[in-house]
Order: sequence, then C-alpha cells, then structure tokens
Amino acid sequence: MLNQDRKIYPSWHPGSVAKPSPGIVAPYKGMTILAGESFGTGIKEAVRKRLGSGSTVAADSGSDISKTIEGGLPVPAARTDGFIHPLRSSESLVVADGLLIRYLREWLPKKRIIGLGEALLSIDSIRRALGPDDLYVIECRSYHSDYARLVRFYDRIRKETGIQINLDLQRAAIPTGASSLQGRADMEEAGCVEQAKWILHGRRVKRIIVEDVADIAVFKKATDLPVLHVAFVE
Repeated sequence: MLNQDRKIYPSWHPGSVAKPSPGIVAPYKGMTILAGESFGTGIKEAVRKRLGSGSTVAADSGSDISKTIEGGLPVPAARTDGFIHPLRSSESLVVADGLLIRYLREWLPKKRIIGLGEALLSIDSIRRALGPDDLYVIECRSYHSDYARLVRFYDRIRKETGIQINLDLQRAAIPTGASSLQGRADMEEAGCVEQAKWILHGRRVKRIIVEDVADIAVFKKATDLPVLHVAFVE
C-alpha cells in the first residue's frame, strides 16, 4: 500500500507492468514448464528435452506478474485469472522464477509445483555429471520458498556428488541478485558482479553451474571459469 502511494520511483522500477493475458490459451496437460523471462529458444528446448517429451513450455511465463509483485504493485485479477486458467489442467508445474512459486501454491493449492533446479537435479544423468570441482549456484527464491524441505534435498545432492553450493553457515542460499528488478536493469550497478566474486572467494572450482539463467552473465563478468546452466550439464 505504501509503494502504491509513492510519487517517485527508482529508475529501475518497472511501474505497473502486468499486461492483459495473451488471448485464450488451450489448457495444458502433463508437466508444464514456466520458463524465465531470459530463457532463449535453445535453453527452453534443452530444459524440455531433459524433462521429457511429456513436458510442455507454457506460452505465458507470468514474468510480468512477477515483476509487478516484486515492484510492490497490485496485479489485476483478470491478468492473474488468465495466467492461471490454462495451468489448472496440468499434472505438475516446473517454475524457473522462484518468486512466482509461493503465489502459484496459493492460487493452485492442490497442484505439484517445484522449481526448475529441483526438477533437473532429480534426473540421474545430471547428478552423475556433477562433482567436487563444481560450484552449484541455487536459485535463491525457489529454495527459500520451501526451505524446510529443500535444505534436506540439496544436502543429499551435496553428499552424493561432492559439489560446492552457494549456501552460508545457516544453510541460507546466497544470491547474486541478478534476477531482481535492480539486477535486470544494471547488474554491475546493482552489485551483482561483486556479489558473485564474494561467492567465489576462497573456492577452488573448475566450473560454475547455475539454476538461474540470469546468473550466467553475472558469473561470466566475475570470472574466467566456464559457466553453464544446469540443463546443459553432462
């Protein structure tokens, strides 16, 4: 309410960005993937291939809804309804934007909804390709939306593979901030590159694997190490 009343917004603030739903979308079946705003065609196809032929990438990712929520502004009910309607028939949802997960669980309380990283790490071939020389960067907002369960999930992955993870001593995930409104506008001005360097400080790794596509550019600015999305791990 306070944010709606303000007269001056920061330069990175999107304003009221939630758009009308993109026409009538046929109901989805099986596993539906809500890809992130920065997902190109190549990574969408890689994710769909890894998750199986029964998965579908949704035409509407809800990225404008996520930005509006993060900006502290109300999302028109018609926009939310249009976004949710074709998802009701899905068997499960795999969500790249961690901020949306807690809201989707409110809107679709009986639906199985998990983050993209968890879905991909549940694939044996991906886990077998991970090792102690890898720094695995968790997408923080997905992780913290279901912390009590996921802290155990990622700990099992760490013990099984030996990977290093961007968790602090309290097992909270350390973010780069690349997917924030500020980070999207200017990742260097927002401090994302410095944050990535801090995450890397003192580590001896040979490659960096990220769940959040936005973190790829940040770590490439911070280091010369190879950086890849978990969907491309082999």
